[in-house]
Order: sequence, then C-alpha cells, then structure tokens
Amino acid sequence: MNWAKGLNNLIAFATSVICAVMALTHPDKTYTLVTALTTLFTILYLHFCVKVEWLGKASLVYIVLMLGFFPVNGVLTGTGLDSPIVNYNPKSFLGIRMFSIPIEDAVYSYTQFMLNIYFFLLFKKQHLGKNEKENLEVRDRSKVVLVDLNDRAIGEMEKMEAHLSGKLHRAFSVFVLNSKDEMLLQQRAQGKYHGGGLWTNACCSHPQLGEDLLESAKERLLYEMGLECKLKKLFNFTYNTPVDNGLIEHEYDHVFLGCSDSTPSPNPGEVQNYTWVPISKLQEDILAYPERYTYWFRFALPSVLDMLQNKAYTARST
Repeated sequence: MNWAKGLNNLIAFATSVICAVMALTHPDKTYTLVTALTTLFTILYLHFCVKVEWLGKASLVYIVLMLGFFPVNGVLTGTGLDSPIVNYNPKSFLGIRMFSIPIEDAVYSYTQFMLNIYFFLLFKKQHLGKNEKENLEVRDRSKVVLVDLNDRAIGEMEKMEAHLSGKLHRAFSVFVLNSKDEMLLQQRAQGKYHGGGLWTNACCSHPQLGEDLLESAKERLLYEMGLECKLKKLFNFTYNTPVDNGLIEHEYDHVFLGCSDSTPSPNPGEVQNYTWVPISKLQEDILAYPERYTYWFRFALPSVLDMLQNKAYTARST
C-alpha cells in the first residue's frame, strides 16, 4: 500500500468520525449538521464509489493550508481578546469555541475543496479531454521508426508499408493493473487495420521518430483508454508473425506497466469494449481460446507475470 492510498484511508476514516461526532452533538444547528453530513457523504463517495487516486494528496495539501488557518480563525473568534473582532458566542464560551469554530469551518471548506477538484477533473475529462484527444489524433501514428536488432533507428516508413513488407520497427505495449490485481484488457475496434475484435493489453502503438517512449506510451494510453497513470518500463522483446489482411507484425516492442483504479473512457475509433480480468481467469481463457487474443499480448504476458511474481516490479510501485 503506497502512502497516497494509506492517506486516503486515514483521511476518509478521520473525517467521517469528525463529521459523525459533529452531526450527533449539533443536531439543533442546521448549518453545522448540513456541513457535517455534506462532508461525510462527499468523502465516502469520493473514496469508496469514485475511488479517486488524488484524494490523499489533495487532503495533505489542504491540511498544510489549514495549519495557518486554525490559529488565525481562533483569534478572530475572540479568544484571548478583550474586544473580539468576531464574537460568535458569549465570552464564557470563547475558550471552547476557539477550537470548535475553526474545526467546523475547516470541515465546511474541506467539502468545497474536494468538490471543486472533483468537478474540475470531471469537466476536464468530459470536455477538455475531447480536445486533447483530437490534438493527439492530429499527430497520430501514421509512420513507424525502422530499427535494427539493437533498437537503433535506421529510418522511417509509412505504417502500412512497413506492415506489408514486414520491416522491423519500434513499438510499445502498455499493461495496466488495478488494486485488485485485475488486468485491463481492450477489445480492438473492428475497423482497425488488423486484429479487429481481438482482445489485448491496455494499449499498443508506434512512437514517432524523436519521440520519448515513455511520454508516447502515456499519450497513447490517454488517447485510446482515457486513462492517465504512471508507467514503468519492464522489458523489451522482438517478434515476427503474420497477421490478418496480408500484413506482418515485426516489432521491437517496449513493454510498460501501470496501475490505476480509474474507470476507462475508451476511444470508440480504437476500442469497442474493455474489461478488468483476474489474472488467473485470464490465463485460463488464453489457454482455452488463444484465437481471441492478439499475438503480441499472448507472447508478452508470461514475462510480465513472471516479473510481477518475482516482485522485481509491482504495479503499486509505479
């Protein structure tokens, strides 16, 4: 369990307890009750339903900001002053209210903080993400980088020409797991130039000449599956096999691994379906029905699983 996920659990639990206490001890105060319940349901929804990965990090930033807010808010409520700037309560209660008012205000602002981030990211994904995908499509993978057996670039060629002639070219394959150790699979769109309808790993493509491999892989994962996550290079391999439509796949393939609990938003031009599959079930299905899966996926999967089992890499460490 990484620190962000651990902080997610801690923040969700601690905030839920605080809100529950506030709601129970202030049933007669509508403002406090509504604030507590709103925050409680916001945290529970973001943590357990949406399973946001940024909750722990955002909460940490908020807590740091609140370190300055608490003493200032406490002073403004009037504690320790003969003439308080803002006197919410009789003077005899100011000692207690120095702590309770900042906590109530902090919980209220925390709700707004979380909801603002959530709706901003939701808006970005639904609206700005479309433009981002269009931009990626403009610089789409129309060519491939020809390489030698040591992955040294020796030229460029149109993608279809390279697949017709079987020239060795550079590629990448991205594998994604979630926190349940399920693997993300995509079903290639029927309109793909080959392998339409087959199941494969999260995404695959061809970097263009001069592109950074890691950034290219991240870009393509966003374009095809609507996912953003950290990726780690695992290994590379070469393969040469005929595929449908009279084409040949001859690739120097770089394999990356990522981890995400986010819900994919696939590009229908690239992906017709997706699923999260337990690894054991996936292995059984590939053995029973290998024709349902792409060649490169079946070829690379055993090495990916070996590295995970040997703990050389873990999806959680990406």
